[in-house]
Amino acid sequence: MNKDNLKKAIFHIKHNVKKKNFDMRNYREAEDDHSPVCKSYGCIIGHCTVLDNPENLPRGETEEIYFLDWSYQFFGLSEYEPKHTLIWQFMFNTTWAYNNNTSSKKQAVKRMKYVLKHGTYPNEFFKSKFFKSGTNCKNFNLVM
Repeated sequence: MNKDNLKKAIFHIKHNVKKKNFDMRNYREAEDDHSPVCKSYGCIIGHCTVLDNPENLPRGETEEIYFLDWSYQFFGLSEYEPKHTLIWQFMFNTTWAYNNNTSSKKQAVKRMKYVLKHGTYPNEFFKSKFFKSGTNCKNFNLVM
């Protein structure tokens, strides 16, 4: 895990992203997936590409950003590598969008700070109904 880049992301989301432009459902709107700067609503990953050199952004044939690949490069975490999957899901999973308590920018920053401090996710997270149901995160509200 790249802790320096995680610190940059925490600062960026907390201080530079407006609450109304933060949404954990998508990286970004489809029309806004080419620019390093998020000009629409977006999640942590969608907003943080601006923190990297534009030449480092992995792109497809039509120059769209491959956000998942980029998150691996930038944060050193992959949703598809077994040792990273649960940490990645704890910070970046779209399921957070389906609960007002946990989808907020404030809660996203708390989740990233937790991982930065502890190097992992809280054990109780994957025992909660949120993880078991995949869509209900009402029973997991990180208090820090």
